Amino acid sequence: MKLLGLSQRELNGWLGQEPFIPTNEYLQKCRQREKVLFNDVFLHIWKGSYPALWASNPDWQIFYDSYFQTYLQRDVRTLSGIYDELDFVKFVRAVAARTGQQLNYNSLSKELGISQPTAKSWLSVLEASGLVYLLPPYFNNRLKRLVKSPKVYFTDTGVCAFLSRWMTKEALETGAMSGPMLENFVIIEILKSYRNRGIEPQLYYLRDSDGKEIDLLIKENGKLYPIEIKKTGAPHPSMVKNFEVIPEEIRGTGALVCFVQDDFPLNREVSAIPISYL
Repeated sequence: MKLLGLSQRELNGWLGQEPFIPTNEYLQKCRQREKVLFNDVFLHIWKGSYPALWASNPDWQIFYDSYFQTYLQRDVRTLSGIYDELDFVKFVRAVAARTGQQLNYNSLSKELGISQPTAKSWLSVLEASGLVYLLPPYFNNRLKRLVKSPKVYFTDTGVCAFLSRWMTKEALETGAMSGPMLENFVIIEILKSYRNRGIEPQLYYLRDSDGKEIDLLIKENGKLYPIEIKKTGAPHPSMVKNFEVIPEEIRGTGALVCFVQDDFPLNREVSAIPISYL
C-alpha cells in the first residue's frame, strides 16, 4: 500500500468513510460527521501530516529542517547519486513555489541554470521518493487536452510550506500561495482517501482547447466527477461553469470544495461542500 502522511480523517477519527466521491450517498454520510473549524484547515495545511508533529508538537522549523536534511542524505543519494546538494535544494524549493501549477521544465531550467534533462531527472527523483505527486491531464477524443504537462503537488503540505518559506500558519493563510496550498491539500486528502483503503484512483485535471480548466476529475465506472477548489465562503454557480465542458453522458455529480459550514446545491448536478467532507 502506498501510504502517505496522516489524513484529516485519521486526525479527526473518521475511519469508516468510503473514498471521496461527490455522490448524493456520500454527502449524506458526511452530514453525520463532526465538522472541522475553519481555523483548523490552514493549521493542517501548514503543520503537515507527519505523526510526530501531532503526537509531541516539536518545533516546526527544526523538525522540517532535520527531515529535509535526512531526505537529502539518505533518500536522494540512494535513488539517484545526486551529490550537488546546493543546486538540488534550490531545485526542490523552486518546485515548491510552483505547487498547483503545470510543470514547465524550460522555466525551471532557465531559473536554476540547469539543463532540461537534469530538471526532468531530478523531478523523477522527487516523484519516486514520494515527495511530490504528479496529476496528469485528462483527454479523450471529445476532450482533447491543450497541454501534455502534469500538475505538481507535494504529498505533504507542511514540507511544501517549509520549502517555500511560509514559517507561520498566519503568513501562509494570508499569503499569495494560500489558494494553491489549499488546492494541494484538498487533492492529496482525496488521494489519501483512496490509498488508505488500498485503491489507486484515476485522478486528472482538465484544460481544454479554450483554456477552460477543472481542478480535479475523478474517473470511476465510466463517469467523470468534476471538483473545483476555492478559498471562499461564498460559493456561486459561476465558479463551476467549466464543468459543462464535460459531455453530459459521462459527467457525474460535481463539487465545489470551499469554506462553507454545510453542503448545499449550486445547481442540479453540483454541490458546495465543506472541506471537512474529504
